[in-house]
Amino acid sequence: MHLLSSLIDLASQVNGNIKLQNAVPSWSAIIQFEFPKQEPFHIIIDNGKWKVTPGIHIKPTVVLQCRDADLAPVFSGDVDISHLFAQARIKVTKGQYLEAINLSR
Repeated sequence: MHLLSSLIDLASQVNGNIKLQNAVPSWSAIIQFEFPKQEPFHIIIDNGKWKVTPGIHIKPTVVLQCRDADLAPVFSGDVDISHLFAQARIKVTKGQYLEAINLSR
């Protein structure tokens, strides 16, 4: 649950910062995250605004499976998500991985 609460805080920062919103202004996606030992959650991104919600979204753009320990450094800015795709530490089970690349911006 620590990762989820951190992401909710991050979403508040993104939503309150025009510079961050303008980094990918027209990006709209629903990114579902699934973990082996944790409840899933999803991020709804709509024109630079983020909403983080626990649970499974009925129609995600992309579904990613990974360990929460691998995902946390992406959101802290320490690791580019493309490196995790290259190392097979994040698996795409639906959609295209390109939909998630903007998470590292």
